[in-house]
Amino acid sequence: MQKLLLVASILFLFLSYGNSQSPPLELEKFSIEDIKEDINYWKALLEKRHPLLYYYTPKDSLDQQFDALLNSVNSPMTDLELFHLMAPVAAFIRDGHNTFLPGMATINKIAEREDLLPFEVHFNGQELFLKYNLSKNDSLKDGLIITHINKVKTEVITQQIISALPRDGFNLQLPISALNNQFRFYYHVFFGFSETYEVKGLQEENSGTYLVEGCALDSIRQIRKERYPIPNGHKAISCHSIDSPNTAFLT
Repeated sequence: MQKLLLVASILFLFLSYGNSQSPPLELEKFSIEDIKEDINYWKALLEKRHPLLYYYTPKDSLDQQFDALLNSVNSPMTDLELFHLMAPVAAFIRDGHNTFLPGMATINKIAEREDLLPFEVHFNGQELFLKYNLSKNDSLKDGLIITHINKVKTEVITQQIISALPRDGFNLQLPISALNNQFRFYYHVFFGFSETYEVKGLQEENSGTYLVEGCALDSIRQIRKERYPIPNGHKAISCHSIDSPNTAFLT
């Protein structure tokens, strides 16, 4: 079995959640022996190379987490199922450099779906706001406070996602930023896919329920381009050298 741990303490894993209206991702299952081998390999690698492994987390507490993780592996699993078990352990270490990411094969499978959640959000630590409505249902207005998606409270959704994201110490700025930048990605990781998403929210003290059709990524990008065009003259940051390879400025 090819090592799931590819570089240092970065593990390229990914998963989806089975309770969904659309079929879940079809992924390979790994044997119990291979999974436990990789978990032990990851732990040994952390102990050998991580300079501040126990800065926020006592060694005995982390050892208990790994023991519980190993004991929970009692049947073959996909990397999707394994991620649910391992990501909270990585978050428990409280080091932002210890990050789980999906392999490219799984990323491509996600990107090729035609039932992706078609909006972007902003989470302020308490409430989840609709930032960009990229669906074909234009009755959803930006700024909507989203309270439920597919009858699941957004409090549950955001807590589930944040619990699996790396953080620096006890500061939640890093996982909240990751949630805001990659909400669609992590939503599908934990809650799967639907042909239609039921979104419940509040706006100007009025509650409403909206049905949003899942979309392909190309469609989402096209709607974003048309509905939220980049202002004329707005350019990305660029780097320019001055008179030597050691001197440059950003514009």
